[in-house]
Amino acid sequence: MSCLYHYPILIEQNPGVIKILRRSFLLVLGSPAFTCEVFIAIIVLTCLCMATLFGLPLLYAGMASVLQTRATRALLIKYEVLPPEPEPTPIPDDEWKVPDD
Repeated sequence: MSCLYHYPILIEQNPGVIKILRRSFLLVLGSPAFTCEVFIAIIVLTCLCMATLFGLPLLYAGMASVLQTRATRALLIKYEVLPPEPEPTPIPDDEWKVPDD
């Protein structure tokens, strides 16, 4: 199950192969319940995409990679490897209004 974290760690931190294996193994040991939940979610996603027949070639790869990346980022934020995501700020409406003439 540590394979869930290999590719997102490679993209996020770009370490060597041994460091990828070590970090993903430590993430699995640090939160095994979360890893099992992500693994089950990917199995459910696979079953749903296979059941619809068009979902597997069109949706599966993208949805699985987004799920793995978001799960890895959540764990890296939890262990303070990455900074927390900033709160979104609203865009002021003054720039987008049509002037009154």
